[in-house]
Amino acid sequence: MTRNFRQLAAEVWVPGYFSDIAIISQTMESLATEHGFTPERVVEDGLGWVSFIPLQLDDGRRFILEWYDHGKPEVTYVRADITDRPYSAALDKLLSALGSTAQPSSG
Repeated sequence: MTRNFRQLAAEVWVPGYFSDIAIISQTMESLATEHGFTPERVVEDGLGWVSFIPLQLDDGRRFILEWYDHGKPEVTYVRADITDRPYSAALDKLLSALGSTAQPSSG
């Protein structure tokens, strides 16, 4: 598989507005192991501990993969930069980059 994305370090990440676009049936741990990611971990007001991975595809599309300690352990939430509409096309590109093990979840 060609790796056409990279994890962005906190010091180069440019904040922006993101929209929830999907839930994928893969744990944060399995994504980190499979792709060599190093999740960031912070406490969010009202949410508790949140692990996240900021990603950028080679074409510039940006995503945040998130996992919540209080949430379902078997899923990872996907957020896309709001400028990357249509989201379905952005999600297709992300899933393609992550490979066949990342699949959308029904919730």
